[in-house]
Order: sequence, then structure tokens, then C-alpha cells
Amino acid sequence: MGGNFEKEKLRKELKRQRQLFVKTATFPKVLSDLYQNFLSLNLLSESTIIGVYWAVGGEVPLLPLLEKLYQEGHTIVLPNIKDPTQLMEFKRWVPGCEMKPDACGIPAPVFKENFFPELLLVPLLGFDATGARLGQGMGHYDAIIHHLKLRQPLQTVGIAYEVQKVQSIPLEPHDQILDYIVTEAGIYSSLH
Repeated sequence: MGGNFEKEKLRKELKRQRQLFVKTATFPKVLSDLYQNFLSLNLLSESTIIGVYWAVGGEVPLLPLLEKLYQEGHTIVLPNIKDPTQLMEFKRWVPGCEMKPDACGIPAPVFKENFFPELLLVPLLGFDATGARLGQGMGHYDAIIHHLKLRQPLQTVGIAYEVQKVQSIPLEPHDQILDYIVTEAGIYSSLH
């Protein structure tokens, strides 16, 4: 899906920058600031089903935030990609639940029931101030965001480090703009 040369070049550079940042950052402070910025958006009600991701390859880790949200009684769901050509499904996550690698090799809960998140936290490689996101190039998140928005109201929040911000992300017709992007340094919103 994202085979465009400009995007591929940007992906390579952003992966390099993120890896460098992950090796040198003061993580407890970075994560604490990022989680606080997310919570300050006040997007959560008691009944909100929160779709999240399991961090891989230098993505912002969410586990401490997930545990806090779970303790507060929120329903947390993680993607499970059974077939890379199909839409991702979301399965309930609880601390310590059984997880197995999905078709993309990412740990996913093994519960049977599917959920439809109303708030989706999205990983990314890069972003710009307009809410444009650069992912891994597989199109999984663009497809599920499009599908969920046709089904029900959905709020989307990209989770990133400030170092992942670029001047402009090249967009293609299928690319979904995120409502918010949260970093340790602040919040960007496309909802103007």
C-alpha cells in the first residue's frame, strides 16, 4: 500500500532517528509526560472501548498506561491480525492474559470475542502537525480506521515521540488523518 519511494525513504530515516532516541532518552520522564498529555485530552468515559497497540520495534510502550486504564475499569482491546490481507480484529486485553503472535508476529490476546474500539491509539513512524501519519506501509491502521468510522463514531490518537515529527508527510488517497497526536512534548490536533 505505501510503496511510494518518498515514503520509503522517510520510513528508513525515521526508523533510524527513533532507534537513536530510544537508546538515549530518559525514559521514565518521557513516558510519564507522554501519558499525562494523553490523559489531559479527557477522551475517556467509563464505557469507552479503548483500542491500543502492543509496542514493537521502538514504538512508544503503552503497558504502564494500559495497566492504569484497566485498573480504572476501562475495556482495553488489542489488534489481532489473523490474515494480513483482512481487517484487523480487536480482542480484549487484561493484565496477564494469554497472548500469542498474530499473523504479523505481534503478541495478541487469544480471546474469541471481537470488540469495536471507540477510541484508537495508533503507533506510527512519523507525523506532521496536521495529523498526517506515516506507518509501516502495510495499511492495516488506515483500513481499520476507515472501516470503524463507517460503523460508529471513532476518535484516533497517534502516540509518538516528538523526534518523530516532520515538516510534512506525503499523503495518498487511502491515508487517514488522526484526530490527535500525543508526544512527550505536547498534543497536536487536526480538529480545527
